[in-house]
Amino acid sequence: MATADAMGDTCAAAAAFQIAAVLALAERGGIAPGSPALVTTVDRDGVVGAALLRIR
Repeated sequence: MATADAMGDTCAAAAAFQIAAVLALAERGGIAPGSPALVTTVDRDGVVGAALLRIR
């Protein structure tokens, strides 16, 4: 059984993990306040999403 078959569609989860990583990095001071962070995702059907975040 392929991993994708066992887990299902995880495209939406990938974006959430990217946002969590940006927030964790910003909290540790790895991203300067005022800096932008771009999170993008695409699923196998071609749906694309993007979020431009400003670190505070």
